Amino acid sequence: MLGRRQVRGLAAGLLLTMTITGSQAAMKTQVIDYEVGDTAMQGLLVWDDAVQAPRPARPEPVD
Repeated sequence: MLGRRQVRGLAAGLLLTMTITGSQAAMKTQVIDYEVGDTAMQGLLVWDDAVQAPRPARPEPVD
């Protein structure tokens, strides 16, 4: 499991990469803490705040 510091480092690296490549994306990040049974987990949610088009409410199944 990645620590909070590692997750933030990955997010910072992603944002830096997007900036260097000239992208004008307004990337947002959010660390999400959750539990599976008795195990504490962390997830990282990253999205482009500039996208105004509707997004799917849930992922479509892959064949």
